[in-house]
Amino acid sequence: FIYGVTVWISGSLIIVCMELLYCTSFAAVRHGKFETFWYTHHLFVIFFLSILFHGAGSVNPNFWKWFLVPGILYIIERSMREFRARQAVGVVSVLHMNNKNARIFCLELEKTGPIRNHQEGQYVFINAPIVSKWQWHPFTISSPPDQKTLTLHIRNMGDGSWTDRLQQFFQAVAPGKAYTELYHRDGDILVPQTTGPDGNNLICIDGPMAAPTQHLGEYSTSIVIGAGIGVTPVRSTLQSIIYYRFRRGIGQTFPDQAYCVWLVNHSQLDAYRFMCRSLKEAEDELYMMKKKNPKQMQEKVLQIHIFVTSTPKTEEAWKKYRSKESDVSN
Repeated sequence: FIYGVTVWISGSLIIVCMELLYCTSFAAVRHGKFETFWYTHHLFVIFFLSILFHGAGSVNPNFWKWFLVPGILYIIERSMREFRARQAVGVVSVLHMNNKNARIFCLELEKTGPIRNHQEGQYVFINAPIVSKWQWHPFTISSPPDQKTLTLHIRNMGDGSWTDRLQQFFQAVAPGKAYTELYHRDGDILVPQTTGPDGNNLICIDGPMAAPTQHLGEYSTSIVIGAGIGVTPVRSTLQSIIYYRFRRGIGQTFPDQAYCVWLVNHSQLDAYRFMCRSLKEAEDELYMMKKKNPKQMQEKVLQIHIFVTSTPKTEEAWKKYRSKESDVSN
């Protein structure tokens, strides 16, 4: 007790916080019990406060010197995030793409407030107060920057998960419908839905956050790789290159050569039909541009490489994967 009772209290809190933070950092917890990972990692606040008071006379003589500047910057950054998150963002439509192996839904949002502008492949954190007021989850923007609306393709991570509860909510809004437009009337104008049944914002957005693909326009050659639902930055980049950079650019467009790589499990292909459609539309558009302006498109290169994993090994196994109407129903 040379340094006082508070040293024992703060020291015990530091050890408990470290144990909880470490034990919930494993991949099994992050992927299977994300809520547990999310909430326990907010114990970092108690952890740092305990260190500040861990010393003789309840004051750490040195730690505050190292904590002062980054701590103030963190508080400023969190205040800015809170301000952005309070700006209403309207939900334009919801599209459900479900099969027996995977469930995916697409949120189409109006480009306003914090997401008025973004770049290829950037991601945002979204919060749905109707599901949980405190949980924020990151999702990559799957639409190009020049599109009038913003889309997020979200994979349902299983029964009871945050993504499952969010999809169930939107399915309950329009039961039995795979595609739903969410509008309400403001005078004589139809505007996207911004408010949920609880009176809070339907969707809150924090972002966009930086991503490597946002530097696409700095290079003459770009390679973008995605796997599974991680194909969303590939989709955003692909559409940006084809529909805006190649179509509208004159001369060197940066990039002039693009290589898109997608790895996908065979059993989940049905759920990624949106990406298959996007690839087909991009190829058709590239073909038409080369036909109309062969000289301008002479130096333009687009290659799409798709690697399908876990394919069936026998004819009997192939038969099991033949699509039925019930397999792709929503």
